[in-house]
Amino acid sequence: EECPVCPGGTFQNSSGASNCTGCPAGRFNDDFGGSVGRHNTTDSCEICGGGRYTNLSGTSICLACPVGKFLSDLGTAVSLHDDLSDCSDCERGKYSNRTSGVTDCEACDVGSANNETGRTQPCELCAKGKYQQQPMQYFCLDCINNNYQNARGEESCSVVQPGFYFVN
Repeated sequence: EECPVCPGGTFQNSSGASNCTGCPAGRFNDDFGGSVGRHNTTDSCEICGGGRYTNLSGTSICLACPVGKFLSDLGTAVSLHDDLSDCSDCERGKYSNRTSGVTDCEACDVGSANNETGRTQPCELCAKGKYQQQPMQYFCLDCINNNYQNARGEESCSVVQPGFYFVN
């Protein structure tokens, strides 16, 4: 009788075994019995890649970190991919609205800011009368000293010209 190749999510590194062993948490095997060489050692189960994890054993896929989170390790250590808690919140000044494996969050553009962690939407545009000239910032700055801004999402303020005055 011919022995079948182990299914996806599993491996077997012993001769004469009657069953296959599930890949440990943080690892996966997406080969569904196509190649014995992809099922004969623990290393046949690959570590989840960047932005992905699995807390289950015996899986053929890894899960993407939720929106607003990231996982920067690109698959070098299984202990960094074996639980949802391995996914970190996006830092202040950044966000992520993507659902695929995110290895870093996107920085707020100039003219916007974000003061919360785990943000899932693009950063807030600076309000009228405020500006931000640097990316990845937490707050927008007030226009001061005879400067004004009548639009949202701007990176600078305009100077009140001679012969005019600024009304708040």
